[in-house]
Formats: sequence, structure tokens, C-alpha cells
Amino acid sequence: MNYLGKQAVLTAIALILLSISTLANHTLAGSTSGQPQLLVESGQDAFGTIQEIIRHLHEDPTTDWSQVDLEVVRLHLRDMNAMTLEVDIAEPRNVPLGLQVLVQPRSALAAGALSRVLAAHPTALLQDTGWHMVVLREATGYRVTTTTAQADEVAKLRALGYIGWMALGDHHKSHHWGMATGNSPHASHHPE
Repeated sequence: MNYLGKQAVLTAIALILLSISTLANHTLAGSTSGQPQLLVESGQDAFGTIQEIIRHLHEDPTTDWSQVDLEVVRLHLRDMNAMTLEVDIAEPRNVPLGLQVLVQPRSALAAGALSRVLAAHPTALLQDTGWHMVVLREATGYRVTTTTAQADEVAKLRALGYIGWMALGDHHKSHHWGMATGNSPHASHHPE
């Protein structure tokens, strides 16, 4: 390596070290408790979601604390976890302009979560995408068929599958905020 090449490497290293030092100083200076704010995540996604809600509630001087219900949010987040991780997806089958799957709960919690979440989600999916979701209860789970009227969307719909249909759209955040502030569009989110 020639002299100019070595100088370029040393300059790059110096810039990296300066950036790290600046970041560390900024992080320490931004700490309100005197402790470094090195971590971003709270350690658990449901916990982090509730922390975010609390932060927004505190920042809003119009918060009506008599309407706040974080327990209903916690229970809904538990449902979301169960319907995501405690189910099996079986019998995927292409149907005209869509896909059909059998969603099988692997726990009582997942069975309850599916009954609650799948009751409301077809309407949300239709509003977010224009896709039609039909849910039929069967002995071993829920047969979910999702279709589109747009032929150019079929590949995407099929690629997303069950969990993609459930996660698609940005309605979840406003839904959780509505639950927390007593303005939920659903009558009850508490498990039976």
C-alpha cells in the first residue's frame, strides 16, 4: 500500500473513532437520569407498545385519564402474539384470484385470540386493501379465504399469506390508541 493509501485508511479510521466518540458524548448528554441512554428497545414488543402509548398520553394535556384502559391493550397484544406464534397454517390452496388456508390454534389462548381477531379483521383488510376475507369456523380451526378483484394483486396476496393479511395496513396503531383511550370501535376486547 502506498503512502496515499495508508493516509486514506488512517483518515477513515480517525473519522469512525470521532463519530463513535461524538455519539457516545451525545448519548450521555441526552440522558435525564445521569445514566447513558444506549438502548432503544424496551426488551419486549408488547411492553414497548404500552410504553409508547403511556408516553403519548403523558404528553397530551387533554388526556382523559378516567377513560384510559391499558389492560384492554395488553390483552389485545397478547391475542396478537398468540394468533401470530401459536398457530399452524395448513392446507394452503390457490383459489381463483386468491388463497385459502386453514389456521389451526395450538393453544386455548390462540383459539380465543383467533375467534376475536378474525371476527374483526375482514372489515379492516377490506378497508386497507379492497381484498375480501371470508372466515369459516371448522372443527380444527378457521378456514380463511382471501381474494382480490385485481388480477395484478394475486401474486402479492398469495405471497403474503395468513400472517401478511393480518399485518398488512397501518390500522393497528390507531386501533391500539383507540383501545387505550376508551375510543375503541369494538365493544369489548377482553377475553371471554
